[in-house]
Amino acid sequence: MVVIELEPEEATRPSSTAAEEREAARPSSPASPEEQEAEEEEKEEAFEDALTDEQLREGKHDKAIKECTKALELNPSYLKALLRRAEAHEKLEHYDEAIAG
Repeated sequence: MVVIELEPEEATRPSSTAAEEREAARPSSPASPEEQEAEEEEKEEAFEDALTDEQLREGKHDKAIKECTKALELNPSYLKALLRRAEAHEKLEHYDEAIAG
């Protein structure tokens, strides 16, 4: 009889199946056009978010309002742009615009 001793790590690690190994080795498929478009929109929103955040910190409230308005024209459900625009209006004491959305 032959006894094989396993290292403690190997003994507790579950073995993978051949199908799992093939799946892991397979290159991922390219993203669909819809996924690519969604990823591009996320990048644009992140850039505009960083831009307006910087403008608000620097006191460029008018410019932040314009940038947020552009972002909302492209994506009306972009909540961060709506909130940042309201914050800029508030800093400029445009209270009616701040609550109007």
